[in-house]
Amino acid sequence: MITPDDGRRLLSARLAMLPKDHPLGEARHIYALVDPRNDEIRYIGKTVRPHQRLRDHINDRGHGNHKSHWIADLRSQGLEPYMVLLETSFGQAPWQEAERHWIARGKELGWRLTNSRPGGDGPPPLPPETRERMAKAWAGRKHRPDSLAKMAAASRGRRHSAESKARRSEMFRGRKITWIGKISEVLRKLSADDIVTIRARLAAGDSVGSLAAEYGVHRTTMSKVKMGTYEVFGQGSKGGAA
Repeated sequence: MITPDDGRRLLSARLAMLPKDHPLGEARHIYALVDPRNDEIRYIGKTVRPHQRLRDHINDRGHGNHKSHWIADLRSQGLEPYMVLLETSFGQAPWQEAERHWIARGKELGWRLTNSRPGGDGPPPLPPETRERMAKAWAGRKHRPDSLAKMAAASRGRRHSAESKARRSEMFRGRKITWIGKISEVLRKLSADDIVTIRARLAAGDSVGSLAAEYGVHRTTMSKVKMGTYEVFGQGSKGGAA
């Protein structure tokens, strides 16, 4: 059972695994919004602030589009979508292509996405000098005590009633998460031939970090290849260490 609190904890745990100060710059995430009633991915987007973006989606009353109707239906049952990160890039890496890829791939896999566009249509990244100027302008700014009190009161007012919690608990009883396998299938980017080549290069002295960047995968994935625990999708077996 994935409750709103569970979803936020999962998101926080995933973010904690990412480097805080990447040499290439700010992290950009391609994310999915998941329906807690059936663990179905319903929306794919891009963000640099996952928790804030999730709150925006939940609080957005929408403009009559498919996503807003879906979220409104969840809210009417005392539920919220939860967010999973599909892909993360850093600095000026083009995220538009990644978002378009995930939306197209999701539709190929039969995900009932509420996206009305193919993705990648957000504003281009700001130049470094503009970002630095904005950061300096906002540095040190804090909410006033009365603003903090209002936000706290608003959050307390959104707590679910005992009846709502009981209804959610009954709805989720015996449920299993089904989207993990779908995401894992798409995330596996290395072929059996790639594995052979990578192990040879690791043995020759290439670093895990440089190979991860070259093949476009996370360092953890490359470490699994090095240790012989990376499983090539579709083969059902793990190769031995180099």
